[in-house]
Amino acid sequence: MKITIFALGNATKASSRVRAYWIAEEWIKLNHRVSVLWKISPLQFWKLLRELWNSDVFVFQKTYGRSHLILAKIIRALNKPYFVDIDDFPSRNHNEITLSNFQTLCIQSNGVFAGSETLKNWISSFQSKVYLIPSGIKESLYILEVKSDNKQKTCLGWIGNGAHYQADLIEILLPIAAHFSGNPNIEFRFIGVDETSLFAEKMRDISPLNSVFIQPADWSDTTSIVKEINKIDIGLYPLIENDFNKYKCGFKALEYFALKLPVVSSNVAMNREIIDNGINGYIVNNTHEWIEKLTLLIDQKNTRMQFGLEGFNMISETYNTSKIAKDLMIIFNGNQ
Repeated sequence: MKITIFALGNATKASSRVRAYWIAEEWIKLNHRVSVLWKISPLQFWKLLRELWNSDVFVFQKTYGRSHLILAKIIRALNKPYFVDIDDFPSRNHNEITLSNFQTLCIQSNGVFAGSETLKNWISSFQSKVYLIPSGIKESLYILEVKSDNKQKTCLGWIGNGAHYQADLIEILLPIAAHFSGNPNIEFRFIGVDETSLFAEKMRDISPLNSVFIQPADWSDTTSIVKEINKIDIGLYPLIENDFNKYKCGFKALEYFALKLPVVSSNVAMNREIIDNGINGYIVNNTHEWIEKLTLLIDQKNTRMQFGLEGFNMISETYNTSKIAKDLMIIFNGNQ
């Protein structure tokens, strides 16, 4: 089978890396031919026509601009199937044009792959063929580094796009940092937060010696990212309950689990499905519960290890790119 993915961006874009490039690699292992295209311009017109003619199935990964609607019409005219893949709400600011484009693309598609149960429920109101397809971990990239038994500090860590999540970090984590600021054995590590950001400034005001900020030069360099996550002992997943966050797919939790880390998370979005409360992490609702559960994990290393192992096993069984790629092929074959 020849598959073409129209991706949101290159491999430095988180959702494209996980839901386009990693999945494409798995399909290639299954002897399918795959193209991932993320720039569409008039100069590519003939190349695009050739791609449309030669491909058997198409996926629009988080792409729903005017040019993508035109491509979808051509695909339909060629009587070929296309699918829409989405792991977040289509518009952070609920732009009407963006939402209209997205719904049009979905309605005319052969189906939609939704990254969370909440997204699936919303999309089902205008497209009945919607499948829950979680984001997956490419297990071969997440190599666990053994931590020293003599390690004194416990590292509470977060990874993500700090600019997009600054409000969540400020509202939820600053009070927690203030609580632990007097403990020299607690370190905070933020991967993806610029040290000049407002959140970083506020963190340094609270805990100047125990706050580390890492801004990766290349997000597609998963090996370097994994090295940073390996320095964490407890994964943090703070999310404000709002109309954008409630649709998120929970990928941060999966990254922590892939490296056998326990997770403490806000009770929001797909986190409720991924995190089994008290088994592989904790779901919390307020500052008091954040502090309570973090204190338990800081004090109980064996619990951290057990939670991390439970999460790791779940990745191997369910949330890995190999399984997800095969699940998608079943859907494709059912539309032939």
